[in-house]
Amino acid sequence: MMVRAGPILRDELWAAIAHEDAFLRLDCIERRLGRPLTQADLIPCPFNAGWISFAGADVAAMQFAHGRRLLPEHP
Repeated sequence: MMVRAGPILRDELWAAIAHEDAFLRLDCIERRLGRPLTQADLIPCPFNAGWISFAGADVAAMQFAHGRRLLPEHP
């Protein structure tokens, strides 16, 4: 069984909900936060493709985007 990793959060948000070396899925992150994630919660990096929008064709990012849902920009 393959467990999909959750997105990479901004450092201050991650520190508020998990230990530095923890591994959480999207649903677990949202449960700990008590709210849905938004694009503003995430670090803009290729791994977060599919959860955040990217301007242009970021080929490196697209390898991660399959099966992910775009998060809302604001709550």
